Amino acid sequence: MTPAQPSPAPFREPLEALRVILPAHAFSDGELRELLPLCALHRFDAGHALIREGEPSDNRVYFLLSGSVSVSIQGRFILRLHSRGDTLGEMGLISAAPRSATVRTDEPSQFLAIDASQVGHPKDPRDFKLRYYLGRIFNTILTKKLRITSDRARLYEDILSHSQDVEHQRQTLEERI
Repeated sequence: MTPAQPSPAPFREPLEALRVILPAHAFSDGELRELLPLCALHRFDAGHALIREGEPSDNRVYFLLSGSVSVSIQGRFILRLHSRGDTLGEMGLISAAPRSATVRTDEPSQFLAIDASQVGHPKDPRDFKLRYYLGRIFNTILTKKLRITSDRARLYEDILSHSQDVEHQRQTLEERI
């Protein structure tokens, strides 16, 4: 059994967290600083419901900085997220639909939240720029998630194909007996 890894030191400033979770060179320092008014660091104890299935979106996307969360749908465990930079709640910014899952902390956890509800004044040029930055962030998030989903689908197809081959071999052996 491998020893438990020590928890990383908590972030003290949103700018520091942004630099770590976003791809290197995706944003200049000036661009990151423009995002700061939308950002906040949050720490929650184990068992805290960060997002509740069926509730309206609060227009926040959360980036896991430390700790872990469990995602459940209709009370059924779906997956555990534990990697720095894992994202939660991004679909609530894209769709007006209620939250599709409940996300609960498994242990004390820290998050960077980006609050998109503060953006939405179409005539304000600063808001236009912030919407552009948010779009770039979400494109990065969704591209990563699409890549993971595609990899999982390919793995599933490989497993299905292998099981069909095994079933065919089993039938061939039975016919010979």
